[in-house]
Amino acid sequence: GGTATAPGAAAAAPKPLMPPDKKFIKDAGKSIYYELQIAEFAKTGATSDATKKFAELVNKELNKAWETLGELAKAKGETLPAELTGGDKSSAERLKKTKGDNFDKLFFREILKEAKSLERDFVSAAKLTTGDGDVKSFATNYLAIVKGHVNDGEKAEKASQKKP
Repeated sequence: GGTATAPGAAAAAPKPLMPPDKKFIKDAGKSIYYELQIAEFAKTGATSDATKKFAELVNKELNKAWETLGELAKAKGETLPAELTGGDKSSAERLKKTKGDNFDKLFFREILKEAKSLERDFVSAAKLTTGDGDVKSFATNYLAIVKGHVNDGEKAEKASQKKP
């Protein structure tokens, strides 16, 4: 069964999100955007293969998350960041100018800090019982990937410090 909806009902304005959901989309968007930017720098800046491989993994997986989050945000009437601002911007600029082994060190410091903060955001969004089901399922679906970036990142960091 189920009741028939009036034509055009599907195009109704999105139901406004609760503040925690709004905050999650904003914070996750900011973190993912930043990680994607600095993973991009690692293609040319990294000296260690471990760093490059990890950056590629982050790039691939977070691009998918970014697209999905973008669709979710749009459906909910939210917007994702289109540029880096504040501390993210200055950190990214500093990283871009860093060369050699120092690049790898700074890269891991930045990306792990961000990955851990992203993991916290995803954990709490996946646990939220009130709020938006789509936001919760996005957080739940990507939680393992986000957690993986913390673990894989820590392993890659160790590997990147080993000299041949």
